[in-house]
Amino acid sequence: MNELDLVLVTIYCSLVAVMLCSGLYVLSALSINDQGNLGKYFRRILIHIIVVALSDVVAYSAKHHMFGAPDRALAFTAETVMELAVTMLVWNWLAFVDYYLNHSMDHINFRNKWRIIPLYLVLALLAINIATGWVFVYDENVVYSETPLYYVQVAIKYLYVFISFYIIARYRRENGVLHFLNPWNFALPCILGTAATMFSKYSFMGLGFALAMMMVYLEIINERCYIDAATGFHNLAYLDHIYKTIEEGKYTFKSAIIFEIEDPAKAGALAKVLKSELPEGCETIRVEEGKYLSLTQADRTSSLNLAAEEVEFGVEDWNEEHPDEHIEMEYTYLLRKNEEDEKDFINRLIGGEVS
Repeated sequence: MNELDLVLVTIYCSLVAVMLCSGLYVLSALSINDQGNLGKYFRRILIHIIVVALSDVVAYSAKHHMFGAPDRALAFTAETVMELAVTMLVWNWLAFVDYYLNHSMDHINFRNKWRIIPLYLVLALLAINIATGWVFVYDENVVYSETPLYYVQVAIKYLYVFISFYIIARYRRENGVLHFLNPWNFALPCILGTAATMFSKYSFMGLGFALAMMMVYLEIINERCYIDAATGFHNLAYLDHIYKTIEEGKYTFKSAIIFEIEDPAKAGALAKVLKSELPEGCETIRVEEGKYLSLTQADRTSSLNLAAEEVEFGVEDWNEEHPDEHIEMEYTYLLRKNEEDEKDFINRLIGGEVS
């Protein structure tokens, strides 16, 4: 295969990546723009992927005579920009995962105090490499080669991906909450694209990253099918999803609380109180117009009572601040016996059959 074919294959793959990311950018602006910073981080990642794909095209073109003689300076610059973009990509991926789980910029800013240290190290290595060639170099014939320091910054990139796996696993372990975000849907296409680039003469990095974000986007859209548009909590269809997941042995819960109001028109007001007062890890589902079911991992009546009382205090504060939207709320909580079927327990609690 001649030099032109090598570049053309890379251009085609990168063009597909750019087109895919551009489409996802528009779709995400329309479909997940109402989820605070989640959409912002998602679109930042897409921009970095586009930069990776375009830098790849420039680097390959400069190495393989697309601009006449091989252009060493252009290849070096494009390679530096690409390494920087990949680093920022995985950095924003970690922030995306963190925000998806915790919905808190304060939480991210606190964690970033130590997470940003490896990022600064990569930036320092790339800056030093411009003058010294200690990370990667292009010789007089524009032949690319790496030094041992190159693998330090590669390890840092994989570290950020590994941390995202860790915080998802820890969150699931601590809260027992179902999530549609599977980190392998991001990591596997990235790994395959990188491996294909390493063991072939072409570059599939941008395409691998783009396919990864397409998988993540599909997961987000799938999750939104289970969201009640009026309140932002899960809808009744999500309860069927929980039943299926329980049958597969992938999920369980220890207790539940029912919150109910007489006037369904006030359901939105109650939803705002529940969002601010319920502890982290509750799976809250709008099962009827004015009724919410919160599944929890609390294994003591005292913990359930405390959670319910916090909501009750929140309702009192709401009524003081919004006298025109006064809420009358009742609640019931119950611990599930270990031998009791989860579905029967939920149906009994929703139906008011509490003993």
